[in-house]
Amino acid sequence: MTASVTSATPIAPYEFSVENRCWFSGRFSRHFDSYERFDIAGLWYSVGGTPTTTTQVNLNDVPAGAVCRVSLFRGSTAVKGSTTSYALSP
Repeated sequence: MTASVTSATPIAPYEFSVENRCWFSGRFSRHFDSYERFDIAGLWYSVGGTPTTTTQVNLNDVPAGAVCRVSLFRGSTAVKGSTTSYALSP
């Protein structure tokens, strides 16, 4: 997973994290069934002037047909526009 952040100030290690939530029912309803959080330690590199880092994620086992959402967080707040939904093919 690659995270890119535009910031007027330097980015500190662990300032951002990636959260992945999955619903095994195949619908985004009720409480999620699987949750993972990955704190981004860095190192942040400048790619075309944008601080960028790549982090390895170790996804929990999720059944085919599940739907998931992954978001970039700064502290406890989701970064606007960072949430991406996806489904696992049966």
